[in-house]
Amino acid sequence: MKLHCDITIEEYVKAAYLSRRPRLWLRVVMRLVAIAYVIFAAIMTWSWISTGVGDFSNWLTLGIGPYFAVVYFVIIPSFAKKQYRQIKGPKEHDAEIQPDAVRFISARGEVTIPFVELHKWKMNQDMVLIYHSDMLSHMLLRRWFSSQDDFDLFVGYLKAALGPEKS
Repeated sequence: MKLHCDITIEEYVKAAYLSRRPRLWLRVVMRLVAIAYVIFAAIMTWSWISTGVGDFSNWLTLGIGPYFAVVYFVIIPSFAKKQYRQIKGPKEHDAEIQPDAVRFISARGEVTIPFVELHKWKMNQDMVLIYHSDMLSHMLLRRWFSSQDDFDLFVGYLKAALGPEKS
């Protein structure tokens, strides 16, 4: 199947979030820690307001939450947008999905990547990332496929060659 591929800056940011998505068990642990942090922060704030006593170490402890929020909601998207703007070549190319490989074609050349040479793959509701290594990936958006059946067929090729999705 043939695909015409164009990437927007918003899709590039979504890919940055997907590439940093941890494994399921770690996502569960992170959510539990976040809930515990919110409860701890509420209790600490209430106790400081009611007693009027609070020292610097307590405020420093509460500062960890906003720090992670800034990293997640400000720094990661700004770095992804910066990387997108640094791409000098065209942001459009074509791809051809074969049962055992994916072929990327652009004005600069073409490359065929056999699925068995890939390291892992990740997927969310908008895209699939296929990885050569932990740091090098290609993005294939769901909207590039002509139908859901074509997209499902591609995911089936990945599962057959690489096994289940890895985070």
